Amino acid sequence: MSEELDLLDELVDLAQDIVHDGVAMFQRAIEEKGLVLTEDLLRQFQAGVSRSALTLVAEISFNEYGRFKDMSQLRYNDKLPPPEALEQFVASVGLGQFGRVPGYRGRTVSSINEAARRIAAAILFSRRKMPVVKKQYNGTWYNSTKMRLINSARYRLRVKTAEVVGQWYARLLEKRDFE
Repeated sequence: MSEELDLLDELVDLAQDIVHDGVAMFQRAIEEKGLVLTEDLLRQFQAGVSRSALTLVAEISFNEYGRFKDMSQLRYNDKLPPPEALEQFVASVGLGQFGRVPGYRGRTVSSINEAARRIAAAILFSRRKMPVVKKQYNGTWYNSTKMRLINSARYRLRVKTAEVVGQWYARLLEKRDFE
């Protein structure tokens, strides 16, 4: 029984490495696709490994809404987004990302909230004037990264299991030879 637990201990360590590497893979894929707008998606990954008697579960999760918050474009069909949501977006991205604050030529901004409100209003006004140009579909970051992670994990698990089982089998044969 202790040999089985040794194998499970080895696999738990490997699973923790795989989960840690998986989060890093997802974060790199998000950055490579240019989806770091609010950084909510990058910060919200949760990962863990749980173990019971002879069961091992590795899990990586994130809140689904983060996928849509950082996808570079929000669509509200034919309607405009609510001003409050746009103000929150402007504040989270930072005022420095926008060229200027409407109504403040040559003057300093009185407050961040007022500047965010004015920028949001300008965005809403400009969206009324011009249609949203849809970007060409260039794939998702999630599915391809998930499959790369699964294939990598499968390979690493096979290698580690073969290594540990080989050692276990060698010890078993040595015990048999001495008896």
